[in-house]
Amino acid sequence: MLCSSSMSFFVPRRIAVATTQGYRGHKVNEGDLGSMRTLNSKARGVDSIADGHALRWTKQLALRGRARVYDENGACGKQRLVVGSDLKRFMTSAPTLFPGAQIRTVEGCLDGATWITQTLELLSKTQDRVLPTKALSRHIGKPWRAVSRNVLTEEFMSNLTALGWRYVALKGRGGAQFERIPLIQPQGVRSGIAAAEQSFASL
Repeated sequence: MLCSSSMSFFVPRRIAVATTQGYRGHKVNEGDLGSMRTLNSKARGVDSIADGHALRWTKQLALRGRARVYDENGACGKQRLVVGSDLKRFMTSAPTLFPGAQIRTVEGCLDGATWITQTLELLSKTQDRVLPTKALSRHIGKPWRAVSRNVLTEEFMSNLTALGWRYVALKGRGGAQFERIPLIQPQGVRSGIAAAEQSFASL
């Protein structure tokens, strides 16, 4: 079944700010709002509320498909979810939203994308458990040493962990590589979403 989500739903920035302040009990001169120069300024709490709202709708739209149709083994129905969304946010959160899903991107959607977005996209697509930076360099068309400083930011490392990967620096000429973080699942627990073997296309 095809379940299409062609857009993301956002709350206005001012509502995300007000919600964050309300949750924390902060006055207008305190917390995230107190540190923001404009409504578009970066603030971790506000960004989390805003992104969380958009991702909640992405999940909700997917559940209008066959994700709630379970068989006797607890596996949900198969479906293909087509998503039009911010690629970086979706790639980072997809393992949490749809564990076990196979994520694919439409060719050309990365035109003009940042090095971070291109790196996360490749890590999401590869079936390998280890990705050497030499292979990444071939994909992005730039030597890793030329872009690594721009990629290996604190935000990227956080997104990398959420995506199920870690960065490992190697000594010598081996350079560095990305490795999958082993997943530890309790015995007898089966994810209905994972068992669905869903495929996703991010426009």
